[in-house]
Formats: sequence, C-alpha cells, structure tokens
Amino acid sequence: MIKSDYDYSNLVEIAYLDGSDYEDLLLNNETAKGIILEKEF
Repeated sequence: MIKSDYDYSNLVEIAYLDGSDYEDLLLNNETAKGIILEKEF
C-alpha cells in the first residue's frame, strides 16, 4: 500500500456523521483513498 501524509481519520468521521453504516464506511473510505492517491501521483 502506498503511504501518504494525508490524514484519513477525518474521512471516517465524515462518514459517521453522514449516517453511513460500517460497510459503507469502509467502501467510501477506500474509494476516497483511491481518488486521493490518483491525484497525488
């Protein structure tokens, strides 16, 4: 896995505040990581 300085913890907080359940949370977090990594490289 590519390491990044980006703090992903706020994505988790946003997903919880949005009312997502745990599986959606994981999916959204992985998708967000993919988008962020694509933009960085």
